[in-house]
Amino acid sequence: MLKNNIHTNPILQNIYNKHGRTSIEISIVEEVPIENLIESEQRYIDQYKTSTDLRLINILLVAGSSLGYKQSQETCDKKRKSMLGKNKGVKRSEEYCLQQSIRQKNRVITQEWKDKISNTLKGRASPNKPKKFIIYNNITYSYKEFAEIVNCNLSNLYLTTQKYTEKKYGYKFVEIKQDSEVFQGTY
Repeated sequence: MLKNNIHTNPILQNIYNKHGRTSIEISIVEEVPIENLIESEQRYIDQYKTSTDLRLINILLVAGSSLGYKQSQETCDKKRKSMLGKNKGVKRSEEYCLQQSIRQKNRVITQEWKDKISNTLKGRASPNKPKKFIIYNNITYSYKEFAEIVNCNLSNLYLTTQKYTEKKYGYKFVEIKQDSEVFQGTY
């Protein structure tokens, strides 16, 4: 992400852009159990927040929380616009709504049209695809349950690569089909 200039941490990205790869040193400072992860991270944030020798590059000033992070007005406007969608908020005339209603009621779905829809959907993932679960300490958890156990955002589990999160949190990622015995007995 740093190489492609798309890292989510703008402070780290600016350091990388200005000083290059050799200016960044990554090392393990301390290994802590998952239960103490947030407390430990907060301790380091507090320590480096006031340090004159080292610079804190965390965007968020509270560990495991977005508290303290203020999005720009531009970002808020972009999110708002994307949530509205293409035609949301547009008031349609009664005449237009009546015409749409008539068109939909008189619509005939031909076999050719059905085949076209079928061909378009071929190759897509089935809605009955296996559910994703996490095995941690020999217990199967849903993503949401596991996020609560390790005190992290659910999106972190989905967005970071599987290999990285498995190593970080010490869990095993599994996919379980809905009709399997394990699925029915665990969830």
